[in-house]
Amino acid sequence: MIIVNEVPKKEEEFRKLKRFCKKILDLLRSSGIEPIAHGSLILFGYLRDTNLKINDVDLFVRGKDFEKIIKVLEAEKIEYEYRNNKHAIGLKENGATIEIDDGDFWNRGIELSYNDFDF
Repeated sequence: MIIVNEVPKKEEEFRKLKRFCKKILDLLRSSGIEPIAHGSLILFGYLRDTNLKINDVDLFVRGKDFEKIIKVLEAEKIEYEYRNNKHAIGLKENGATIEIDDGDFWNRGIELSYNDFDF
């Protein structure tokens, strides 16, 4: 597992994002969905560059789980935007943004391997 204790330059924005991300991760995991983080958050964890700007958290899930995710979001009254043309679900709360992407669509034909990551 990769554990990151550093925070990016805009610390308060990052903390809001972290709180929102934990809430969404807990909901997904309690529904049997194990997301995979990608994008700038993972780059930050790898580089530990505190000047790197993290605007959002990007998560991959299985495409077959989108319907289940939408039901969970609606049950919890979490606003979302389903973007079928981008194979993604966008979430916003208190200035924090999470993008849930269809990993099956975006990574088709790519062999993937994973490490655990915590921030």
